[in-house]
Amino acid sequence: MMIVPGIGVTTATAMFGSVPDFHQFKRAPQLSSWPGLTPRQFSSGNKRVPGRISKRGDKYLRMLLIHGARAALLGAHRKWANGKPVTRLQQWATDLQHRKHHNIATVALANKMARIIWAMRTKGDEYQAN
Repeated sequence: MMIVPGIGVTTATAMFGSVPDFHQFKRAPQLSSWPGLTPRQFSSGNKRVPGRISKRGDKYLRMLLIHGARAALLGAHRKWANGKPVTRLQQWATDLQHRKHHNIATVALANKMARIIWAMRTKGDEYQAN
């Protein structure tokens, strides 16, 4: 799990401590919404407007995932600025940071990291950077 950018020892142990069975979540978005990393939905008729993140769930795990995503985003931006090769995830994160506010990009990357962790734990796959 610690080969995913932004996931360290503290985040990995907190994830294992708070989520004993990853199979209790049927899909990856359920895991990412559990610590409150998904935007709230405001819908009326055919119009769906995403709002701020819900901030429901495990505050400590959300904080660790967001701080890890912030560090991963900073590292990706530095690699990109220096002309070094970046992975697809890093390219996605830096592109999003240039389009949106950096806090929005950070939370989106934390959301994606939680989904990657779910896929690794439930399917038994290894993380592939590209």
